[in-house]
Amino acid sequence: RKNGVDCDIMPLCDIVLSENNKKFSGNAQKRSRSYILHHGTFLYNFDIGMIGKYLKIPQEQPQYRKNRRHDDFVTNIPLSADEIKRSLENVFNIKSVEGLKENESKALLGLKHNKLDNNILERNNPALV
Repeated sequence: RKNGVDCDIMPLCDIVLSENNKKFSGNAQKRSRSYILHHGTFLYNFDIGMIGKYLKIPQEQPQYRKNRRHDDFVTNIPLSADEIKRSLENVFNIKSVEGLKENESKALLGLKHNKLDNNILERNNPALV
């Protein structure tokens, strides 16, 4: 519980509001011998009705979805973008994404066609490869 938001992690990779099991975050991970790439999303200030307009109900669903429509299953996190950013900075003990060194920014921007550009990582931080 941070910023007054009670949430739970649901298998495999969702974060939901505890009060209603509505999903506001989805995450995924790619692992190899030389790197781990983790990415996730937070829905905030989004028109939830648009999801049902453009996406079909998936045939395979996590059990906790209970065959709910998109607008009954997905919600916005009740925080502003700045509150989300501050929470992430606190949880991961970072000062700010804007405070990254130039070589760290380039390494993060080394994503290319769903693969890390190892040349950029090797030049900037051999320990990451």
